[in-house]
Amino acid sequence: MYLKLWKICKKRIFILILALAAMAEFFFVYSDKCNADEKYDIGNIIDSCFNALEDENGYMLCDDIISYAGGTDGDWLAFACGRYERADAYDVYIGALRDYVTSCYQKNSYALNRNKATEWHRIALTVLACGGNPEEFGNDGNGAPINLIADGTYNCKVGKPWKQGINGAAYALITLDSKQYEIPDDALYTREDCIDYILGEELDGGGFSLGQDEADPDVTAIALQALAPYYETSEKVKQAVERSLDRLSLLQTEQGCFASYGEDTAESTAQVLIALTSLNIDALKDERFITASGNTVLDGLMSFNENNEGFCHIHGDGINYMATYQSICALISYFRYENGLGRLYDFTDKNPDISPETPPEASPETSPEAKPESSPDIKPQNTSCVQCTYNPYSEQKDNLQNNMLVKNENLVVHKDAAVRKSSVKRNTNRKSETQKAHKKVITVTKIIKSKDKVIKRKEAYVTAGELEKIAGTKHNLKIKTKTKEKIPYSVTFNGKDITAASDMKFYISGKSKYEDKIKSIAEKPYIISVVKKNGLKCKAFVEIKADLKDGEYLLMKYDEKEDKPVFINKISSDNKILRFVIDSGGDYFVTKRVKINAAPDNSISVPSEVDGGISETAESQSKEDASGVSAQVFVPPKNNNIFIAIICTLCICAASAAIYIGWRKGIFRSGNGGKK
Repeated sequence: MYLKLWKICKKRIFILILALAAMAEFFFVYSDKCNADEKYDIGNIIDSCFNALEDENGYMLCDDIISYAGGTDGDWLAFACGRYERADAYDVYIGALRDYVTSCYQKNSYALNRNKATEWHRIALTVLACGGNPEEFGNDGNGAPINLIADGTYNCKVGKPWKQGINGAAYALITLDSKQYEIPDDALYTREDCIDYILGEELDGGGFSLGQDEADPDVTAIALQALAPYYETSEKVKQAVERSLDRLSLLQTEQGCFASYGEDTAESTAQVLIALTSLNIDALKDERFITASGNTVLDGLMSFNENNEGFCHIHGDGINYMATYQSICALISYFRYENGLGRLYDFTDKNPDISPETPPEASPETSPEAKPESSPDIKPQNTSCVQCTYNPYSEQKDNLQNNMLVKNENLVVHKDAAVRKSSVKRNTNRKSETQKAHKKVITVTKIIKSKDKVIKRKEAYVTAGELEKIAGTKHNLKIKTKTKEKIPYSVTFNGKDITAASDMKFYISGKSKYEDKIKSIAEKPYIISVVKKNGLKCKAFVEIKADLKDGEYLLMKYDEKEDKPVFINKISSDNKILRFVIDSGGDYFVTKRVKINAAPDNSISVPSEVDGGISETAESQSKEDASGVSAQVFVPPKNNNIFIAIICTLCICAASAAIYIGWRKGIFRSGNGGKK
């Protein structure tokens, strides 16, 4: 009897077992993927590194960084800041960089550099990231606008763009493709010339290097970044890229890192991660870049991370400036890939959504004399790659050992509780020309600060006459006052934002007539109601004391006409101080989470949410939001494990119910389809 029953039911039981196994495999794989994705909070790591470099006003592009505009250390940080679309003082950095470029062109017959075209490439990419136009940037000695794109690529001022080696050709190609710049018919060099040069430098067995017989991960990765846009359209490029990827796979160490000169380095690992994301390769999934112990390139890079405040050059060597900015660029590249924002060097999809706000306490007007031509004492000399590893790749092999001795001149990050959570401190054993130039910048800044005006008042009002004094300048007018609830706050106006000076009178309150509605859609909202009497008619930088934990928050505005919240910006609370820019009155609120796809009365039971931790993703989707809420993106709950557990439970219940119904109907007891 049992044998007969087994013959009848075995097929159905076998199919059921396969279905359950497939279901289990799906959820286990999905769970593993979610755990891998959540292993590192990339946005939080990037923010923490930037916070370690910012000044007391919350600006990373502050005096210390701006003093290096035109040098490797300043430009790549400003570039990273722009590609992450972080609100910062881009206008100040652009001004300092323009002064530097103009000074070099007017002072030197060779303009930026005698041999390195990458000086033009780095500055051009930085200008783009900061929202400027590299085709008209500063003026040469004859008063003509400077075209960084032409001078660094197709009409290169140093001669052939690859005069310094493969890095020159690679970054020339990256720069040309950054906004698909057109090359004139009478140009000296073309994209094809750069591609042909790069491919001609390929080593036997794949990969690239600078004057060596063995492939170098750093140089190979930079070549791949340049060739990435041509991978799908050129067969010869595709084959070379695949050979290089295979070579890089063999060069990966067990920890997931990549080595230069025999030691794992953050810089080489960072460049490989940028290369993979540029080629749309998932660094967490591609088996070629997952070691036997399960480590990925991202794991390798994070092994150099120092408490989310910076990265070390080699393990255990302390935070290193160059390692930090290259690693930040790599993390931003991965962040952009993960969120569908395009390649790190691709500016064609959209312009950076950045807010070039001048710091309210500093607006340095940097003179050409105060600008260093380079920063020789904080980076290796004779470096032929503008964004390479710590150890330089020199075309003169004789200089290799000398260049390695620069190791002790790194920048280190340290904690200084008296000033800010973390700042940048330079090695003071050697007094470089760069440090002397930095002192000049500080002096200029102090002079400008003395012209800024701070007024204490009972209400936040400003007269037309007061605004006329700063209109068109870079000076600031700060009004210090208190809310109706006696909470201190200040409002700062910058002269560049004053187009038509007029009286402005308003006040800030912690109460709103929409308070109940706001509380029904937001998680523990901090309400900031800007009540206008005769209007807020220009941008205003607000600093207000708030009893909120330090961290990231969403700044929202309640739209009374549409009866829904509108996303304004992602802001931070630092030492219980909120800082943000507004240009109109209204009912604002700060929160971690807000329901953006439901009416305030919670008529929809499971509304979509925006999480303060998703960073720039929420800010980049404004045009695609079907609900009409500005700059929102709908995301599932962040705790994927709970989400998976719920689905698994539902599926198990459904499968159990199906088995029970089948058993009751006799499907598993006879071969007649349940008929008796």
